[in-house]
Amino acid sequence: MLTPLLDSMADVLRLLVQALELFALTVDRWTKVPWPLVVAAFFPPVMFALSVVVWWLRGMVWPVACEYYPTTRGGACRNLTLGEWHRCWRHNRIWQRRTDRLFVRPDVPRWERDDLYGRGFLRLRSNRIGLLYNQGFARRPTEVFQVVGDHWRRLRELAWQVRSSAWPAFSGSCDPSVGALMASV
Repeated sequence: MLTPLLDSMADVLRLLVQALELFALTVDRWTKVPWPLVVAAFFPPVMFALSVVVWWLRGMVWPVACEYYPTTRGGACRNLTLGEWHRCWRHNRIWQRRTDRLFVRPDVPRWERDDLYGRGFLRLRSNRIGLLYNQGFARRPTEVFQVVGDHWRRLRELAWQVRSSAWPAFSGSCDPSVGALMASV
């Protein structure tokens, strides 16, 4: 039973080694740069593009439960919807329920609930807040742009503070040329 699996694994590994050899020879023909450096140069942009695609797919097309809370049944809504940025057909618009006069607001982010955590491998990192995800849930694109704008604004303020503050001279330094050098800068 284990022998056919090991034979097929050997074929897969042989195919992988042949593909890597073909890639290395092709890169060597095209450029004079060693192929591991080419892989190292293209790895970060490819991983960035892959993470953006996963973020977009989770927000737009990955089937998840609506999870709108509270419902009239006392729990969260279990209707399926496509993507974490959407709600089900009942909770996708603002309206007031007749039973308890509660306003249904679909724009409330999923991470504002304490009992709900993100799904998949991001659930384990739910205490961290990143650019594309917040507590394991995909942020909406408008929220991503707001976070980028906030970081950019804070970076400009920090640069202005550094530029406007005077660099202290090293008056207590052992070497007087260090203080003179810093004063000339």
